[in-house]
Amino acid sequence: MLNRKGELMQYRLNLKEIEELMEQYNSIFYKRENDTFVLFKYRYYAPEIYLENPKLRELRGIIFNKHTGEVVQRPFHKFFNHNEPNCTIDYTMPAIETEKYDGSMIASTLYDDELFVSTTGNLKSSIAEMGRDFIVNHNNYLNIIKDFENYTVLFEYITPKNRIVIDYKKENMILLAIRNKKTGEYISTYEIMELGKYYKIPSIEVKDELPLSKIVEKVKGMKGVEGAVAYADNDMIKIKTMWYLERHRLFTNKLDKREIAEAFFSNKIDDYYSLVDGEKKEELDKIVDEIINLLTKYTNIINSIEYSKYSTKKELVEYCIKNIPKPIHWIIFKKYSEPSVDITDYLAKTIINEFRKNKNNKKTVKQ
Repeated sequence: MLNRKGELMQYRLNLKEIEELMEQYNSIFYKRENDTFVLFKYRYYAPEIYLENPKLRELRGIIFNKHTGEVVQRPFHKFFNHNEPNCTIDYTMPAIETEKYDGSMIASTLYDDELFVSTTGNLKSSIAEMGRDFIVNHNNYLNIIKDFENYTVLFEYITPKNRIVIDYKKENMILLAIRNKKTGEYISTYEIMELGKYYKIPSIEVKDELPLSKIVEKVKGMKGVEGAVAYADNDMIKIKTMWYLERHRLFTNKLDKREIAEAFFSNKIDDYYSLVDGEKKEELDKIVDEIINLLTKYTNIINSIEYSKYSTKKELVEYCIKNIPKPIHWIIFKKYSEPSVDITDYLAKTIINEFRKNKNNKKTVKQ
């Protein structure tokens, strides 16, 4: 079983290789950087790309030193929700079940003898700072990070101050995984449990060992928890409980395009896939394809314009009125004024507004 051997997602990566992947898939992934570090993360839901190149699954908050090219922080690879498209996991395989916590993932390591803490999407964030404060104030957490200096130590940070659905009564950090920064090798789940006991840190626990299909069936009906992470077929998979999804207001009898667009751009669309099958799944696939097609179309248009050839904004406005779909005029004008601007959020806002115009799904998005 993979979690006894620690064979999950082992890839040696270098910064040059990742930069080349970014050029190829720049509409899907983004990078955030400062003077020393660069972080890579996916912008949008695009499960089909992971079959093209499995290494893209590593672009989920991985951080490099810009100058040396070394991996500084290596959080979890991208793993799928139950029922998500292009999830190739074999449901007949033996699997183990661990609880999925309803908090925020914190990645931690030592770098140049200093504690370095991040989340999957940002080099700095309020959640990362809260997690860092917790670690600094608990020597047992500092000790495990120091003892595994060539690894990223991964925790789930839970606090009443950042409630999502589950009402946790006190602040805590759960030890989830420890991953070698160079090779990507995970320490096995059973070893994580033993390390939790040794350092007196709460950790994930193996709840059951069953065929994966049986774990899915079992978890769906559970109450009071978010769900489970199952390890099987040399991979991991998230399974949400219906109880949790209903409270997350993701369970509706009718698929609403605007809500689905919002979930798509907030990277929560996989929760919808965990809810539907059959005709509902086909309907969801169709809406997601519509979003992706519109996103691709708008992105290509915006990036194809030769902004430098317009000496005044007025000239660009005249060109747009004649040749460019009206919803993205404002983004083009932004890019003209600020050539290096990140248009990710602007595209999301525009497409969500397009779907909002078609309330109750009575109309289709204008192409």
